[in-house]
Amino acid sequence: SAYSRGSTYWVPADADRASLSIVERAALDIFDLHSKGASYIPSKSGAEWWTLDLEDGNGSVAWHFDRDYAVEDDVNLGPHVATVTYLTSAGAPTVVVPLVAPSDSAVKPRGAGGE
Repeated sequence: SAYSRGSTYWVPADADRASLSIVERAALDIFDLHSKGASYIPSKSGAEWWTLDLEDGNGSVAWHFDRDYAVEDDVNLGPHVATVTYLTSAGAPTVVVPLVAPSDSAVKPRGAGGE
């Protein structure tokens, strides 16, 4: 199935903040807030971020699980922590459901749609 035409971006936890954009710094500030006191490998940890511009009001984002789509043919690898930030006063809210995608990508998530 087709996903958003946009791109996602990754900023590692050990990035030189002086060279980052304001959005990348904000992503790492959020990462720092949620990882405070946690043990992790900075070179292998960080924040994924993306933007979506629905300027004409006709676009939408399909139902999806947050996960690493680069490895989706083999495994469903979700984030340890996820946040959503809206910079608008319009649009549908994010929906959080009590489902966990199975780690095996060949297994369909159960519980969705009354299954």
